[in-house]
Amino acid sequence: MKGYFITGTDTGVGKTVVTACLAAFFKSRGEDVGVMKPIETGVSPECSSSANSDARFLMEVTGVRDPLEDVCPYTLKPAASPYQAARIEGKELNPEKILDRFRTLQSRHSMMLV
Repeated sequence: MKGYFITGTDTGVGKTVVTACLAAFFKSRGEDVGVMKPIETGVSPECSSSANSDARFLMEVTGVRDPLEDVCPYTLKPAASPYQAARIEGKELNPEKILDRFRTLQSRHSMMLV
């Protein structure tokens, strides 16, 4: 299984756009691309718009039909770092949950972009 972990040094630096472009490129080469946004902050869990949710945007542009709960295990309302947002909401982030969801997605796709 091939994959890439896209990272950046700040919010709003283009990680999601780069991921969408990579997904389009690899899909054009015949790859079955899966996407994952392990923790999304600054969005309400009830948000149903791809304009306000990176995870939904990635799902829309890639056409993946995986459950949102697998693509994005954690959605936190505060626009802050994942650790800070979880602290504000009184939630604990469980790395095992993220890894479990990743493995589920990995089993469905020939390539993963995280």
